[in-house]
This record gives sequence, structure tokens and C-alpha cells, in this order.
Amino acid sequence: TLFRSVVLTAMPRVAVSGHLKTGLEPLPRGVSVTLIPTAPAVNARVGGIGGSANVSDDGRFEITGVEAGEYRLGIHSGEPPDFFVRERIVHVDGNAPIAGAYLELDFSAGAVIGRAVASDGKPIPNAMVVTQSVDPEKRADSRYRQSRRANEEGEYAVSGLIPGGYLVFVWKGDPGLIGDPDLFAQASVHADRVKIDARATAHRDAIELSNAR
Repeated sequence: TLFRSVVLTAMPRVAVSGHLKTGLEPLPRGVSVTLIPTAPAVNARVGGIGGSANVSDDGRFEITGVEAGEYRLGIHSGEPPDFFVRERIVHVDGNAPIAGAYLELDFSAGAVIGRAVASDGKPIPNAMVVTQSVDPEKRADSRYRQSRRANEEGEYAVSGLIPGGYLVFVWKGDPGLIGDPDLFAQASVHADRVKIDARATAHRDAIELSNAR
């Protein structure tokens, strides 16, 4: 039996540091920066494991213990955001720390509010409301896809939306399917559409998606 040797090179973990850019807007409170691998995780977990860090009062952050890989910089906010994140990709090769990375927040985000309702028009308490860009090329981009729980009266609000056209619907199936190509195709046919303008709030009821899996 012939065995072929495989050499695995383990790169050291490094730190990624930088700051947020908010223009003339004040720095949002209670935000943290996250590193999200651009490639799906594999069972072997070979590289590409991100991390997160809180943002200081002057907008600076440092994420330690980052493995080599390609990442998208993102934001986690403890409150509903009134901004969205300009895409920023960071390449970590493990040879040296990454300094001077920056993340730009755009405060021209829009919002949509309304009720989660069944096909008979009755409100659905605590329903999962999904907003998703109508553009198929943006289907897998989490910046163009959000989900929120409605309250006990079925009222919902989604903020921090990048202006553009969105599908809006109630989803009662597996949350892991949100963003799935088949579900997107189904929503494109059955879900209502809403136009999100910059710095504006749209009003639209979210109807339960028919033929839910």
C-alpha cells in the first residue's frame, strides 16, 4: 500500500485592530465588531475562525486570537440599529498582526414596520418576520437579510436596512432555511415587496408565507 504524506502548516493566531468610521454621526453605544469567515466552515476547522471585540469610547477595537483566513468585518448592536455597515474584507495570513483595519457605518439606513398577519388577516403573536433583498445576487449576504420577532400583538419593526427593494414575510419553518435558495425562490413568488428609502420608514404588513416547509 502506498501512502502519500500530507504536510499541514499551522499558522499562529494574530490580532486584528482598527476603528469605526461614523462620519459626523456619534458613535453608537453598546456595539461590538465581529470577524465572520467569508467561506463556509469545514469539519476539520482548518483556519478561518473569527472572533469579536467590544468597541471603546473612541471607536477603536482589537480582536485577538484570529486564525489565518478571509473575513468580513461586521457589527453587533445591542439595540436596533439605525445604520448599516459598508462591506469590508480583511485578509489574515497569520504572519503578522493586522493593524489599521476600519469599518464604516452608513446612517442612511431605512426601516419597515407593520404587523405579522396570517392569510385571513389576523395578527400572529411572536411571529418571525423576514426581510430579504429582492436581488438574487444578494440572497446570501447577511447585510441584506434580517429577521425579527413580532410582539404579542403581532407588531414588528426592522431597522438598519440598506435602501432598496425587499421581500417581507412571516416564516414559521426552520430558521436555518432563511437564506436558502429554495426558500428565496418561494418568497419571490408569494411574499409581498416593499421599497426601503434612505432615512425613511416604510409601512407594510408581513403575511405568512404560503406552502411553508
